[in-house]
Amino acid sequence: MIAFRPLGRPSIAFQVDDMTCLRSAGVVTNAVKAVDHGARVRVELTTRRVEIEPSRAGVEAIGAAINRAGYTPVPVASRVGGDK
Repeated sequence: MIAFRPLGRPSIAFQVDDMTCLRSAGVVTNAVKAVDHGARVRVELTTRRVEIEPSRAGVEAIGAAINRAGYTPVPVASRVGGDK
């Protein structure tokens, strides 16, 4: 589990309620990395939230990749820079 820290660039966030364990967190992370190798991915299992700082992929491509991996991503408001 990685604690959320302010990101340097705009981020994309998803609520993934069917991501319930470390294995599923790894599958979701790998799915994101498959469409955007340079993305920074943070997973918070207790809240089932995934935050991504993309290097090239957009919200649609990342959400579709998570969906293809068998999970149900729901976009949520994300932070820009260090704002909360």
